[in-house]
Amino acid sequence: MAQGEYEGVKLLHSISPDLVPGPIGVGTYETDENLHFVLSHFVDMYDEVPDVVDFCKSIADLHHRSMDYSLNAKYGFGVTTCNETIPQHTRWTLSWELFFTEALKDAFRLEEQVHEPSPDISGMLPALCEKVCPRLLRPLETEGRTLRPCLVHGDLWDGNVAVHAKTDKPIIFDASALWAHNEYELHIWRAARYKLRKAFVKEYFNHFPISPPEHDWRDRHLLYSLVADLHPSTLFKRTNRFRDLVIRSMQELVEKFPNGYEGTAKRKDNE
Repeated sequence: MAQGEYEGVKLLHSISPDLVPGPIGVGTYETDENLHFVLSHFVDMYDEVPDVVDFCKSIADLHHRSMDYSLNAKYGFGVTTCNETIPQHTRWTLSWELFFTEALKDAFRLEEQVHEPSPDISGMLPALCEKVCPRLLRPLETEGRTLRPCLVHGDLWDGNVAVHAKTDKPIIFDASALWAHNEYELHIWRAARYKLRKAFVKEYFNHFPISPPEHDWRDRHLLYSLVADLHPSTLFKRTNRFRDLVIRSMQELVEKFPNGYEGTAKRKDNE
């Protein structure tokens, strides 16, 4: 877990050094082999949400510049990275559709290990992976459209951002980095419990336009946001609050896209 955070932050810092404080090292305590650490440069900061324009411009700039650092044009990461204590799927994959689908399956599997199996989830998961994911993600990389992997922070909620005390510029930390579709970075900005929400999404797209097909954006955002609810559901065993949110989102997506990717062709025929 510590090694993954160190490698992720090191790469983020190399791309946007003013946005991401640089790491110094990673290691294990000599007195306790089960206790690990990541050491980073100290930054004096204000615990507050940055200005929306400055922040979104900085995040979009990170994503734009990171494209030149993607050496293998694949999605994933070179080591396992974690969201809190939860390991993320990071296996290198050429297709974003395939990568995200496998990552989603892993997230559901880990969540089920914490809670009792859910008939609602198990009943809808095949349709989600076999119909919804192809319908919403395959058009990003077909019919002449292409995606380029971007390095994302991966857990960009208001608790992982701050304002630099000397420069008044945004800084981000506590990353769970991976190479992904840049819009995946916004998956957590849909949740009503966080401060980075609609105004930040809107401003981000002023600096990094919505990926075509643009009409799928809201549904892609809902699909990506499943991860933002699966992670806390895995972390907090004593509540079903987040699982209930997952189920509602699944229902909306599965009901809207019963025909999968084939429904895209039918939609075009009717236009």
